[in-house]
Amino acid sequence: MATLSARFIRALRALEIERDLQPIVELFTPDCELMHPLFDHLHGSEGVRKLWRRYLDSFEEIRTEFVSAVDGHDISVIEWISSATTLDGRPLEYSGASVLASEDNRVTSMHVYFDPRTLIDASRKEPTPIRTAGRPDSKTA
Repeated sequence: MATLSARFIRALRALEIERDLQPIVELFTPDCELMHPLFDHLHGSEGVRKLWRRYLDSFEEIRTEFVSAVDGHDISVIEWISSATTLDGRPLEYSGASVLASEDNRVTSMHVYFDPRTLIDASRKEPTPIRTAGRPDSKTA
């Protein structure tokens, strides 16, 4: 049987390329726990569907490259880099790691770690205005 990380990578590729939720949902136990920087704590099969559906719906396109994967007894750690196109057409890249705890070759918990500021900034419609320090604006000069 393939390692948990290999099965997760195959399922995520199916999700990103074919937009097929089923392979990734089947990896998780019905009572699993999910932790993600941008989502509330999620539980169970419905939580898995919700997280991955929101993931897909957040981008026009997304592809993940896997940097490393380490499998131990009942735990796997996967380091990744995701390249995406936002819904308004802007390119975006972010990286992180996912820690998968498992039992009987199914994920019982997933903790995802990355700096969410890249995604939060990308969701803004207008760029954040920047003032140059030390330059008076024309009204006060």
